[in-house]
Amino acid sequence: MTDFEPRRIVLIIQDEGERELYNQILRARQDIVLESYGRIEEFQKGPGERRFFGFIVDLRTVIRSTNEEKRVFMNISSVFPVLRIRKGEGAAPLTGLVAGQIVTGDGIFDFFIDEACSGFQPRGLRTSERRPAILNVLATFDPDRQAQEPCRANIINISDRGFFIACTHDVDVGRQASVVINEFINKAPILSVIKWGIRWGQSTRHLPGFGAEIVHITQEQSDELAAFG
Repeated sequence: MTDFEPRRIVLIIQDEGERELYNQILRARQDIVLESYGRIEEFQKGPGERRFFGFIVDLRTVIRSTNEEKRVFMNISSVFPVLRIRKGEGAAPLTGLVAGQIVTGDGIFDFFIDEACSGFQPRGLRTSERRPAILNVLATFDPDRQAQEPCRANIINISDRGFFIACTHDVDVGRQASVVINEFINKAPILSVIKWGIRWGQSTRHLPGFGAEIVHITQEQSDELAAFG
């Protein structure tokens, strides 16, 4: 994350009164950009491509959501830091769950943003369906592609627009990756650009590696990719 990239937080809660209260608390922070919605479906209709830092989602809103909204929520939860919140009855404090840890009290949002989201690189939300697949790959990275030994790694999921490669190689967002898939008949390098990454030791919920968007692929390779997963 660069020094100039806003920390975009999404709040999703159906109760209008509670949503307005949490909006006021979160907008008091000058270091975040807040998006606030009543339903997951409303968030999906939001403007353009954005990169997100974390999600704060009311559990009752998820319970009342449609099956498609629940699928989107599960997709969000598998990638982003998520604070699941629930307001108790009466004067009971707000309670949240993040990464298996229960948090309560007035500082719940600050803890989530400053601690739970610490080290996470903002990224966009996938628009094409992800499919599990295990493929062996050799990857090299610009600008030193010619001088380096290929990184032996594995694709663990794919979509029509990209893939996630599990590896311990530290690669910066924005670099190009040239990927040769061992299982393909056509072994020409597939050119991609790294959109986000998880460094080794950064997470206990996800494998280290990086998500890449395909920049150039032949039609034959695209057909082969569609055959997996």
